[in-house]
Amino acid sequence: MGCVAENCDISNSTCTFICTESYQTPKIDDLMSCMFVDYECVQLPPPDDINNATCRDPTDYLTDYDKDMLNGDWYTIQGFNPLYDCFDCAIQTYDITDDGSAEYDALFNMLDVNGNEIWPLKTMFGENTATPGVLSLDGSENGLPDHQNWYLMHLSEDTAIAYYCGTVLTSKFEGLLVMSRTTELNPEREADVAAVLADLEIDAADMCYLEPATSCSDAPREFIM
Repeated sequence: MGCVAENCDISNSTCTFICTESYQTPKIDDLMSCMFVDYECVQLPPPDDINNATCRDPTDYLTDYDKDMLNGDWYTIQGFNPLYDCFDCAIQTYDITDDGSAEYDALFNMLDVNGNEIWPLKTMFGENTATPGVLSLDGSENGLPDHQNWYLMHLSEDTAIAYYCGTVLTSKFEGLLVMSRTTELNPEREADVAAVLADLEIDAADMCYLEPATSCSDAPREFIM
């Protein structure tokens, strides 16, 4: 809390994000939940543009797919949301069971407020049964309820493309991840990526391009399936 108050403008979500990820403790989470959720004695400032998104309405997402093909680890190769999708290294892990329950883990690296590399791990739980093809996930972001809907736009043995839209109280955000089983995108999938971007009306120039072959070399393997 002190880091945010001393260093961040209320409209600078990037600064706030770095502060909150730098000082992760259950006590801070409990305090945030108490103030903003349990008693609502404090209100969040109006969200900035990144966290004031209008969810797109995907129409060509996969309503049925082989869960075993999705399950496991994926390297992020491209991302859309500049705050949440564009870490130097990001590894997504999916685990959908036969009954439709799901666990999603996101491991990524960033520099904390002191310039040290850290590897936050975010975990969400949900189900894949209420709406065919829509992965509904819930978790906690610094003690605040985080809900996200994920739409799988493409799935093959080596490539997955997913659009997501979520809320944390008054914040509304969206993103798109192009993921690969390896640290490089299969060139044969470039047309599939272009088709998804066109369907969602996302300009390729607005995507960030990661290089996990080098940036993920130091990823803590114990957190990966």
